Amino acid sequence: MDSLTFQYYLSDSRRMNFELQVLLQRIVIPAVAALVGGWLLLSAEEGTENYEDEPLQRIALKTIFGTLFCALGLIASDLLQRGLLLKPEEWLKWTASSPWQWMALLIPASFVLLGLLRVALPIPKSIANITWPAITMLCCCTLSLSFLDPDRYQLKPVLWSIGLGAVAIILNIATLDDMARSGAARWTPLILLGQLGCIASIVLQAYASLGEWAMACIGTTLGLSVCSLAKGSYPPTFAGWQLSPVMFPLAISAGVSMSLIPHFQAKPLPLWLYSCVLLLPSIVWFVDIVFSRYSNAWIRSICAAVICGALLAVIFVITKPFQSEW
Repeated sequence: MDSLTFQYYLSDSRRMNFELQVLLQRIVIPAVAALVGGWLLLSAEEGTENYEDEPLQRIALKTIFGTLFCALGLIASDLLQRGLLLKPEEWLKWTASSPWQWMALLIPASFVLLGLLRVALPIPKSIANITWPAITMLCCCTLSLSFLDPDRYQLKPVLWSIGLGAVAIILNIATLDDMARSGAARWTPLILLGQLGCIASIVLQAYASLGEWAMACIGTTLGLSVCSLAKGSYPPTFAGWQLSPVMFPLAISAGVSMSLIPHFQAKPLPLWLYSCVLLLPSIVWFVDIVFSRYSNAWIRSICAAVICGALLAVIFVITKPFQSEW
């Protein structure tokens, strides 16, 4: 074997090892933590279905620990990728090299805050009244923080991104919750997983760091999806869905990541494709309205899978194939 061939195989081996390391850090660790956290959340007992004023029962510890596990999975993923997980003395010195990276702390923290909100207000109707303003504020805060770099972004495109992103995120959260309450709670997390998969396939071609964050969110959503498929849930009212404290912030993270993509791509996506990815949960909900009348979970879930799969296929056809530059 000549020296050039040896160097090629050596570099290829190192690249594969690094990609496996990224897979472990960004997918496996958040997924395992979300498996535990999601199982705890789905084990929380609620009031009788259709009785929106009945207090939720014995949910405090399971909700708090469930959201903590999911949050710690995302935080550990980020610290491990930065080489800081085993250096607690360095944790407080962490700084974001780009404003959007504050999502690595803001999104996990919101898991716990929304979980505490759910515990503090045990009446589902009260949760509905408080959660909407909380989710809207969290959405706008995350979007605004992610664009806090006047040297990189122009004001007018940023305002458009924040406005469109906020509307899309709130609409996606509302439609995900509506689908969960309409008998699709078992497979609703898969819709968000499909959206995050589309986002990751686009952003990894333009900005690897943001793509890794999307992968970490995929890991968490994957763990929640497995729990939901295995255990199921039957949410009676808005925000009574046990997975909502984690699913709603993940939907915000997906929308923010998609809103950032045009600012890092040399060649912008077609507007129709950008809109379809940004509003994918809402599109699935709109189509599901037709099939929900049949109350057949298989038909509804297959239809949702076809929509997500078709959009992902279109992304791979239109955009150039991703080639790792790690």
